[in-house]
Amino acid sequence: MVDEIRVPIAITNPDLGFCEGDSLLLTANSGMAHYLWTPSGDTTRTTQIIETGVISLSVVDTNGCMANLGPVEVTQSNSLIQFSSTGNSIICAGDTVVLTANNPNFTSYNWMPGNINSNSITVSQSGNYWMSATDSVGCVSNSDTAQVVVVENDLNAPIIAVDSLVCEGARVLIIGDAGSDTIYWYTNFGGSPIYVGDTLVRTINGSTTFFAQTVSVPCASEFVAVDLYTDDCDKVTPSNVFTPNGDGVNDQWSLAILGATCYEVEIYNRWGILISTLTASGAYWDGTIDQSSLDAADGTYYFILKYCDYKNERFSQTGYITLIR
Repeated sequence: MVDEIRVPIAITNPDLGFCEGDSLLLTANSGMAHYLWTPSGDTTRTTQIIETGVISLSVVDTNGCMANLGPVEVTQSNSLIQFSSTGNSIICAGDTVVLTANNPNFTSYNWMPGNINSNSITVSQSGNYWMSATDSVGCVSNSDTAQVVVVENDLNAPIIAVDSLVCEGARVLIIGDAGSDTIYWYTNFGGSPIYVGDTLVRTINGSTTFFAQTVSVPCASEFVAVDLYTDDCDKVTPSNVFTPNGDGVNDQWSLAILGATCYEVEIYNRWGILISTLTASGAYWDGTIDQSSLDAADGTYYFILKYCDYKNERFSQTGYITLIR
């Protein structure tokens, strides 16, 4: 391909160029008696330019008058167009990736598919994308092709196992289940994950909320909130009256200790005879004698509590229980 440019008497556009692999044909006005192109030395009306540089033209008309045209800077375009992306080429359904030309000096851009005239496009569908761009000389450069793949999001939020009420200052284990996928843990939306894995261990001081989501790149599930509330586990305040008469109100006596790692309560009658033993925090006495399952008589009973707190420190406490039927 040869580009032809007719050189006027007065050169008004010093920006002349040709595309890589092409040449530039300069043509002077007709009717001149003599032509001299510099630096090629051509003496014809036209000259073929295959290298960049500065050229000039001297002419003599039929009356012997002389004119000099130029100098003119001739350039060769070697502009190449490629593009960069703001994210991965594999995206999750609902996400996008922006493809942007990495050379802003072209005069026009054309993205395919779609014939979009812009230096960037936002892609949300699977497909092959490429672009062509035209520079100020008129040369066209074609980019490589980028394949964008959109993956359907079928992830569910993780299932979380943890007691919502914990001891103040306790170190708590939070267990999540996301199958074969990965769990990301956060302290707030939009931040960086504080941990990646199935289990999160943290010391809890005051009411705290964590957020968890299932991640399988490039997709992520909705967030699930994990709310934790604290209680003073160092304070044991048992009730001392219960009425096991079968009316469904205050029929049981229990002494639950939040976060206990070991636990035992022994209940004695007023003669010091052991009548019931509780071995788990939250277990209850229904007012019967363990050995015979007979109802214990109304009256005052005494308990000895032995337990280990959430820090595994051992404690004991005594008190009394009034049974009224």
